[in-house]
Amino acid sequence: MKMKKLNLIGIMAILLLTSLVSAATLTRTAPSTATPGQSISITYTASGVTGKWFAAWEDTISCNSQVVRAFLSSDLDLGATTKTVSFTAPSSGSCTLTGFYQFTDTSQINFPSATITIGNQPCTPDNSCASSTCTGQTCTNNCGTVIAGTKSCTTCTPNWQCSSWSACVSSIQTRTCVDINSCGVTTGKPTESQSCTVGCTSISCASSTCTGQTCTNNCGTVEQGTKACIPPSYCEFTQKFNWIEIVTDDCTNGLYNLIGLIVLILLGVSLLK
Repeated sequence: MKMKKLNLIGIMAILLLTSLVSAATLTRTAPSTATPGQSISITYTASGVTGKWFAAWEDTISCNSQVVRAFLSSDLDLGATTKTVSFTAPSSGSCTLTGFYQFTDTSQINFPSATITIGNQPCTPDNSCASSTCTGQTCTNNCGTVIAGTKSCTTCTPNWQCSSWSACVSSIQTRTCVDINSCGVTTGKPTESQSCTVGCTSISCASSTCTGQTCTNNCGTVEQGTKACIPPSYCEFTQKFNWIEIVTDDCTNGLYNLIGLIVLILLGVSLLK
């Protein structure tokens, strides 16, 4: 924090007539540790002051070569007795504070030297989670350490309830399984994902295929035909006599046409006699 340099001697002279209780003191409060990059606050507090008073001080911060020059006054600070300055902690090392203060009617008094250690501070473990966790189970304390539970609990048997399988997406189906007894274990937990294939809706071709023949439906399944058809031999026979227009194009009525053809042949033989 950039502080405007104060002419302490000039300020003292201006306020020389200001009255102050001789027991007045100025204390500096600073943390003993800080982490890299942390904002460090230093608070200066005047105590034992009454009436009109004025105090000025100078404090040097070793880690960033900053010199803090500031003052407090009953007139200029509207009765405030504290002032705080801040700076950013370096990446490592320590910051030492050395300085002095002076009230208008006292001699210069040195602040006690103070050191702020910079670094990642060790964690003080709080293992209280163990007392609320059943024996045989584990919990993680505030320092990230896994510890065994110590609570005496009755035997808990999981009761898993699972939702329906989801639709098949990218060859995977999922579901959620929850232990409604809240035992806190995964023993016997059903699988929550499985591979799958998109099902095929069969469209039959059997009804358009003659009995005794086979066809393959759209799902790749071979089906037996169910259509009642005239045997091919009848069609072939009637087609030899295509000069008699009794054969339909698709031979659907071939059986009836064959009977008619036989009747006509017999009638012709009888006429030749």
